[in-house]
Amino acid sequence: MEKDLRAWAEIDLDAIGHNTREIKRCLSEKTKLMGVIKADAYGHGAVEVAAELLRNGADQLAVAFADEAVELRRHGFDVPILILGNSTEGDIEVLLEYDIMPAVSDYDFAEKLSKAACTLGKVLKIHIKLDTGMSRIGFLAEDEKSIDDICRISKLSGIELEGLFTHFATADETDEEYTKYQFQQFVKTAEALERNGINIPVKHVCNSAGLVKFPEMQLDMVRAGIIIYGLYPSKDFDHSLIDLKPAMTFKSRISHIKYLDEGTTLSYGRSYTLEKESRIATVAVGYADGYSRCLSNRVNMLVKGNAVRQLGRICMDQCMIDISAVNNINVGDEVVLFGGTEKGISADDIAEILGTISYEVVCAVSRRIPRIYIKNGRMTGLLNYLL
Repeated sequence: MEKDLRAWAEIDLDAIGHNTREIKRCLSEKTKLMGVIKADAYGHGAVEVAAELLRNGADQLAVAFADEAVELRRHGFDVPILILGNSTEGDIEVLLEYDIMPAVSDYDFAEKLSKAACTLGKVLKIHIKLDTGMSRIGFLAEDEKSIDDICRISKLSGIELEGLFTHFATADETDEEYTKYQFQQFVKTAEALERNGINIPVKHVCNSAGLVKFPEMQLDMVRAGIIIYGLYPSKDFDHSLIDLKPAMTFKSRISHIKYLDEGTTLSYGRSYTLEKESRIATVAVGYADGYSRCLSNRVNMLVKGNAVRQLGRICMDQCMIDISAVNNINVGDEVVLFGGTEKGISADDIAEILGTISYEVVCAVSRRIPRIYIKNGRMTGLLNYLL
C-alpha cells in the first residue's frame, strides 16, 4: 500500500515494544511505568503506541490535555490516564465523564472540580503538581501557602488525592546538582504534607532521563516519554545506560527527474546555483509535511543507501536533491528523510542542523503524512489522518 503514497512515516511497533521492555528493566519491582503519549505519541500515533505500551508492561498513560485523553477512552483504553498540563473549568465535565485524572496546581480549580463531582455523585482521582524548579505550573515546593492549600484540597469531597508529582528541568544534562536539588524540594514538601496527615500514595518525579540516571528517585512511578520512541533525551546522555531502537522512519518518493545545465538556479529565491551539469530529482515532501524549510541546502537524504544532497529551498510540498553520483535512480524510488538504518540520517542529525531537539523533529511530522505500522517485519496498519 505504501507504493501509492507520496510520503509516509513508518512506525516500528517492535521497536516501541523493545524500548518499553528496556525501560521496565531499569525499574525497581515496585515502580510503575506511566507512558507519556502526548502530542499523538510524539507524532507516532497515540492509539497504536498506547496499545503496544500496555502489551509490554506499562501501567498508566499520560497526555497533555483533555482531548488527547478522550481519544484514548473512545478507543477502549480503560487504564488510568493523567493530564500533565493544567485543565480548565470547561474541561471538568469531560474529566468526570471519562474518568480522567487532572493535574491540580491551585485550590480554586480543585474546589470547582469537587463541586461538579459531588453534583454527579462521583469521586475523581487527581494528582497534585509541585513546582520544584521548572517554574512552569504547580504549587511552589516548600511553601507554607502551598502546604495549606493542598491540605484544604485533601478535605474536599468528590476528589481523591491519588498522586503527587513534579518535573525535572535538567535531568538530561551532565551536571546533576539541580536535579538533586529538585528531588530534595519534592521530598521535603511530601514530608511536610505527611506531618499534616496527608500521605499521597503515588509519588512520581522521574522523566525519561531521570528514571535511567537516578534509580534512587524512581519512587512509586516514573513517566517515560522520548525513550519510548527510541530517542535519547540529549546528546549528553550516556547511551550505554539503556538500549533504544528508533521507531520512526520518515520517507518520501522521487516524483520527477531531469538533467540541468551548469549555472541553473534551483527553487524559490534561486538560493542554489549548479556548478556543473547535474541530475536533479524532485522529492514529494516539503515543509508542510514537517520537513523544515530551515534544512534547505544543509541536509542529506538517503536514496538506495546513498547519501545525496538536498539543494535549493525546501518548498511547501516538494524539494530537490542531486542524484548525479548515484546510478539507477528512477521516478517512484524511495527517499529516506530520517530514521531507518544505522548509517542513515537520524532525527538527532536533523535536530543538530536545526539547532533543536529530536522531540521537535518527530512531533513536527504533520497530519498530512500517513503512519504505516510495522510489526514482525510486516505492515499491520495504516493511519491516514485525512481520510
